[in-house]
Amino acid sequence: IADRPITLVFLYTVMAASIVVAALIDVPRMWRVGSTTWLGAITIMECVIGIIALAAARQFPRRVLMLVAPYAALMAWTALSTSWAPPGSQGLQNAAVYLSFLVLATVSAVAATENRAVVERLLAVSIGLADVIGLGLVAASLAIRGWPTDIDVVPWFVHPRALALFGLVPLGWHLAKWVSGSERSAIYACLWVAAIFVSLSRTATAAALLLVLLAAVIRARTSGIKIGTQYLVAAIVPLVVIGVLTLAPFRARLFGTITPQNSTEKLELRDSGRSIMWTGIIHSAAEAPIIGKGLGTSQGVVSDTYYWVGHPHNDFLRIWHDLGAIGVVLFLWSLAVWARKLWRDWFTLRDRSSQPRVLQLAAMGALLSLVLGMLTDNSLVYGFVMAPTAVLVGAGLGARGQVLRRRRKRRERDPQPVELPGEAMLDDAADGIQPELEQVAERFRIRRRKRRRTN
Repeated sequence: IADRPITLVFLYTVMAASIVVAALIDVPRMWRVGSTTWLGAITIMECVIGIIALAAARQFPRRVLMLVAPYAALMAWTALSTSWAPPGSQGLQNAAVYLSFLVLATVSAVAATENRAVVERLLAVSIGLADVIGLGLVAASLAIRGWPTDIDVVPWFVHPRALALFGLVPLGWHLAKWVSGSERSAIYACLWVAAIFVSLSRTATAAALLLVLLAAVIRARTSGIKIGTQYLVAAIVPLVVIGVLTLAPFRARLFGTITPQNSTEKLELRDSGRSIMWTGIIHSAAEAPIIGKGLGTSQGVVSDTYYWVGHPHNDFLRIWHDLGAIGVVLFLWSLAVWARKLWRDWFTLRDRSSQPRVLQLAAMGALLSLVLGMLTDNSLVYGFVMAPTAVLVGAGLGARGQVLRRRRKRRERDPQPVELPGEAMLDDAADGIQPELEQVAERFRIRRRKRRRTN
C-alpha cells in the first residue's frame, strides 16, 4: 500500500473520523434520519466507508488476518444465527455495531502495519480533538445544568453514563503516553478521571481507578523514567474513593437510601435492579444455551421485566442469550488472542526499540475498559465506545507488523544475512544502518546491559 498514498490517507481518515465523531457520545441520537437516529446512521456509514477503504487497500498482511480471524468467525456465526431467528430492528442495530468493530479494527491494523509512527501521531491528534469535545461537553453540562443527583434523569447534554464509558478510551491512551514518559498526558488523565467521577457511573469509576493503578505500577517498574507526576496520578485513587464514600450524590448512587437505625446507618449496595434482570436473562438463555435465541432477543426479555429498560446491562449475558455458548466462546477467544498478542508485543519491544510503544499499551487499556464496561453495562452495542476501542486495538495489533516487514525485506536483500539478535532487528532506526554498523550497535547494547546488571 506504501506506493498508493491516496489509499493510506483514506485509511487514516477513517481512523481519525471514527474517534472524533465518537466524542459526540449520544448527541447524534437527538436527530433522526428515516427510521433510525443519526447515531445508528453513523455506525452504518463507518461500516460502509471502512469496507470501501479495505477494498481499496486490496492486500492484507497475513498476520492481521490471523489476528482478526476469531472475531470474523463470530460475525459469521452471527450471520448464520439469522437463518433460524430473523432479527428485529434492535438486533440489526446490534449487528451493525459488531460489524463496525471488525471493520475499524482491520482498517487500523492495516494502517499501523504500513506506518506505525504516522498512525501514532494521527491517534494523538484525534484523541486530542476528542478531549476538547468530550471534556467540553462535561464542562458545559456542569456549568449550565449542574452536577447530577440521579444519573438517569439528569438533563445533561449527553447521558452521563455514556460519557463515562467513552471517557475510559482516551483515559487509557493518556495513561499509556504517561507510562512512556509524557508528563503532559498525566494532566489529561486526571481530567478524564474527574469527568468520569462526576458522571456518577459506578462501573466506569471503578474501571478508571483500576487503569490508573495499573499504569502507576507499570510506570514505576519501567526503567529510565523519572518519577515526575507519579505522586500526582497516584493521589487520584484515594481522593476518588473518599469522594465516593462521602459525597451525597455518589453515596446515594452507590448505597441507595440510607436508613437510620438506632443512630447507625444501614448500608446496602445498590444494583439498580440488575440482579432481577440477569436472573430473567439466565432463565431465558437456558432454553437455548448452545445456539442462542437470536440477535436482540435479550432486550425483549429485559423489557418484559422493566418496560423502561432496553438493555440487559451485561454484555456477556447478552451474547449468551442472543448467540449461545458458541458466540460466547468465539468472543472470549477473540479477546484472549488480542490480549496475548498485545502483551507479548509490548513486553518484547518496551526495552528493545528506540521508540516508545504506546500503541500496544493503549490498546490493552482500551480492551480492558471494554471488558469491564461489559460486566454491568452495554458497551458492546454503543457505537461511540466500540468505534474508538476498535481503532486503538487494531492499531496496537498492527504496530509491530512494520518492524517485521522491514526484517523480511532485509533478508530478501541479503541472501546470507548476518544472524543478529532480535533487538537490533526491532529497532526502527536501524532500517538505514549498514550490517557492519548494526553489529557495532549490538555490541554496544550488550555491554550496556552487562553494566546495568553489575550495578
